[in-house]
Amino acid sequence: MDRRQLRQLGVFACLTLMLVALDQLTKIWAIQTLQGQPGIVVIPNVWDLVYVENPYTAFGLTRFIPEPIRIPFVVTVATLTVVILTWYVIKAPRRPLTLVAVSLIAAGAVGNLIDRFTRGVVVDFIYWHAGSRFSWPVFNLADSVVTVGVILLLLDAWFDRDEVRVESPNSV
Repeated sequence: MDRRQLRQLGVFACLTLMLVALDQLTKIWAIQTLQGQPGIVVIPNVWDLVYVENPYTAFGLTRFIPEPIRIPFVVTVATLTVVILTWYVIKAPRRPLTLVAVSLIAAGAVGNLIDRFTRGVVVDFIYWHAGSRFSWPVFNLADSVVTVGVILLLLDAWFDRDEVRVESPNSV
């Protein structure tokens, strides 16, 4: 492994581990403060902090998969995600935005994976809604960093698209 790869892997590992630690600290806070309580209103009719144990994945996408299959499936997908992202960081030169994006995605995967191993469920506690008319599913910091990471990857791909010149067959 050359110096560039080591540096990128170091940045990836540090950022990922810091975000995983922050995610776990916020979940510990949620368990200690919100579990068994009615919740905390941060902004009335917009943002509450409530304790929810989520046995599924984001948006309940795996709720139709029986638990004996769902748990190994989710653990396998999360583990493969982290392995593939680590390989990606090591093998290919990364621009800073890409490196941050894949770190965020890996941190979210690891944060929720830790919950599954240690608690059997993912702790969610951030609840956004518009009164009683609209509500977003309750989520956590790990979910947030995955979402931001994917958005950053899309932006990075969009910016990268402008840098790549494709010659048409008619150009001489």
